[in-house]
Amino acid sequence: MNNVLKDKNGNILNPKIPRYEEFVLWENSNPTADFNTQNIVFSSDSYDVYEIYYYVSTTNQQMLTAKSLKGHGTRLMIPTDQMQYRTLTYVNGNTYSINTASDPSYAVPVKIIGYKQSILQ
Repeated sequence: MNNVLKDKNGNILNPKIPRYEEFVLWENSNPTADFNTQNIVFSSDSYDVYEIYYYVSTTNQQMLTAKSLKGHGTRLMIPTDQMQYRTLTYVNGNTYSINTASDPSYAVPVKIIGYKQSILQ
């Protein structure tokens, strides 16, 4: 226990661990189908960070993730020879726009989770 924090009397201190709540902000009703450009609307604005869970493709359902801050966009990256990706762009309010990769069967979003983190308050 060499890395334990102690006060001047030798009592072990418990560092504050940030708490967070999580919410499902959006879910794809058919994640095994091609996904074309569209706007998606998050179900809540009570989050600080969101995380997108997405499939490599409709035929390769290996799950990847991408995170971003509320009000900012991100990219869903697929490491292929052509480096496939989608961009998620903040529009306004709870609305984001997600574009089509060069092949709409790649980087198919499955679910978006929002996290409300006390450390960011």
